[in-house]
Amino acid sequence: LFYFLPIVYNKKLLLILHLVSLFLGTTDFFSILFFKTVTLAGTIIPVLQPYLRYLNLGMIDLINYDLNYGLGYLFIITVNTLLLLFSGQVIKKYPSSKIYFLFFALGAILFNLSSNIFIIGRFNTFFLFMKTIVLSYTIYYSWSFKKYRFISVISIVLFLIFFFMAIYNSSNMSSPYQFLIK
Repeated sequence: LFYFLPIVYNKKLLLILHLVSLFLGTTDFFSILFFKTVTLAGTIIPVLQPYLRYLNLGMIDLINYDLNYGLGYLFIITVNTLLLLFSGQVIKKYPSSKIYFLFFALGAILFNLSSNIFIIGRFNTFFLFMKTIVLSYTIYYSWSFKKYRFISVISIVLFLIFFFMAIYNSSNMSSPYQFLIK
């Protein structure tokens, strides 16, 4: 990870890319572009041909795709945007966090672009794990200043609420704790 530390972290550029990817990810433009690119690459590069079956089996649905963005998705996008907004201040205070913010920004951009493309979503998992580290840095940073302390409290309370909602709704249909709530 420390190989990438000399890279300059440009908060404004990453925030703009985040917002542009949010717009492109909520339309079918990127999905269709990805589908055509992978199909073309699969015809040229024989190694990619086995992966084309995922596109044909409905792993990506480009026609009449209804996007249902709920409260959880909006919460994720809001948190990602706020983390990118606070990133400059946190990196100044904790310079070692720069690499985590960089990987997190890459993961947030890929998440916006690939929320309906499961093949890219699997590659993006590594970058999304950085969100936990970045969120920890940001909450610790905001807790150290009295004027930002409310952000820490609100963040922790909201994450606990969404955690308990996920348990109550049996997120991913594997909630062993659901019987305790009902």
